[in-house]
Amino acid sequence: GIYVHAQSGACTTPTIQIASNKATMTAGSGETIKYTTDGTNPKTSETAEVYNDSNKPTIASGATVRAYAYKTGTVNSGIGEAVNA
Repeated sequence: GIYVHAQSGACTTPTIQIASNKATMTAGSGETIKYTTDGTNPKTSETAEVYNDSNKPTIASGATVRAYAYKTGTVNSGIGEAVNA
């Protein structure tokens, strides 16, 4: 089997809120969020970008945002998802 040693558990799955076609994402303290806007898996996608709260991404109408959080010494979070309806 595969074992993972994490000093302080897992990261918080990001919450994603979309308003006026801009995405706001939050996770735990000190965690970095990586996201996609094309519905692909942000953990493996070549289109994934690092979230910057001072430059929120523009989300096209109908697009799916997927995001996860990571931090050194912890297990990556699950994937959060939101659709710009």
